[in-house]
Amino acid sequence: MLNLDDQTLHDASVPYLQAPSAYRHKWQGRLTRHAPSRIGLAWSGRIQQNDTRAVPFDVLKPLLALPQIDWFVLQRDGTRADLDAFNAMQATHVHRLDGAIGDFADTAAIIEQLDAVVSVDTSIAHLAGALGAPLWLMLPFAADWRWFEDPHHTPWYPHARLVRQRVTGRWDDVVARVRDEIAATTAHAPKPACTDCAPPRCGTGSASRSGRTAQRPTSTDPAPPCCRSHGSGRSRSPA
Repeated sequence: MLNLDDQTLHDASVPYLQAPSAYRHKWQGRLTRHAPSRIGLAWSGRIQQNDTRAVPFDVLKPLLALPQIDWFVLQRDGTRADLDAFNAMQATHVHRLDGAIGDFADTAAIIEQLDAVVSVDTSIAHLAGALGAPLWLMLPFAADWRWFEDPHHTPWYPHARLVRQRVTGRWDDVVARVRDEIAATTAHAPKPACTDCAPPRCGTGSASRSGRTAQRPTSTDPAPPCCRSHGSGRSRSPA
C-alpha cells in the first residue's frame, strides 16, 4: 500500500527529527557531568497491566554499576516498586529528570546532549532513533512485529542495536548483554572535549545530528553502536 520494501527502508534518511532551538537553549548546561559518558535510560513506558515490555528496576542494577557513566532517566512514570528501588539505591550517578520534562521537545533536547540511550520498546526509543542517537533497544521475547526478525538490527533506525530476550520474561540476560556492550564501548571512548554542551554546539555550528557517524553493525559482527565523544563530531565504528 505504501510501496515500501527493504531497500526503501534502508534508504531512509536518519536523523529526520531535531529538538527545537528554544529547547536546546533551555537544556544547555543543565545535565550533570561527573563521568566521561552520559547515557539516557527508559526501563518502562506507560504503565499497563500484563505489560511484557517493562524491565523491573532491580534488574538494571548491574548495568547501572558500570563505572564512568552518568545515567539520566528519560521516562516520566514508574511503578511504586521501581521508584522505591530507585530511591533505595541512593546512586549519585543516576539522575531523575521526570519533574523537568514537559513534553517530547524536552526529551529530544536532552537526548541530543547524551552519548547514547538504553530503552525498552516505548516512545522514547522511537524518538532516540529518529534523532539518530546510538540506541540499545531491549525487546521482549515476543516483540512487536514491526521490529521484524533480524536479531540485532532494524531498518527503521540504523544506529539502533536490538537486544532481544532469549527466554520469555528473562530480562537479566538482556541487561547483561547491554552492560557488556556498553562496557566495551566506553572503555575505549576518548574523554569529552567539553563538559556541559550538546554535541551539535561543540564547534560544529550545526543544529542537526548530521555530524554523527555511528555505523550500523553488520549481521556478522555483533558489535554495538558506539557512543560519540562530545565535540569531535565522530563516532567510533563498531569493532
